[in-house]
Amino acid sequence: MHLRGVPLGGEQPDDQLPPPPQPCKEQPTTGTDCVSTAEWTLGPISILLDGLAGLLFVRLFLRLNRHRNAFVNFFEAIGRRSLYIFCVHTVELTAIPWYLFAAKYVDRPVLGICLQYILSLGSIWLVCALLQRRRDLVIKLFPARRHTPQVHYTPRH
Repeated sequence: MHLRGVPLGGEQPDDQLPPPPQPCKEQPTTGTDCVSTAEWTLGPISILLDGLAGLLFVRLFLRLNRHRNAFVNFFEAIGRRSLYIFCVHTVELTAIPWYLFAAKYVDRPVLGICLQYILSLGSIWLVCALLQRRRDLVIKLFPARRHTPQVHYTPRH
């Protein structure tokens, strides 16, 4: 809206408007699949490929599970806490503006990625540890009480 040729409210006159952005056809799709936020770059194909990759990892770790060592024990511990990790990671992706963190380290992207990974992993580990301690405390304070009578089976002859 203009008043005597003077733009109001920060508007620019029509002759000074920048041209609209043009889509770049040479650039491939940028981004990756994110299960936590339900974003798949190739739609159903990405869902299928992610599912196949998951099955491949399950088979790989089932083979590794035959051998008992620290590596296998580490991945078993992650597996026992996988629901906690998934929930905390989903909230963390939404709550923490990682894009601002990445923008701060534009000149040193490797350092930025490493710091972001360390902070993300540390926050997930901390919340998972707190949730595990809470679970242990609840089990300690409120032990399971059995209210069902014991059933004695007698043989019938």
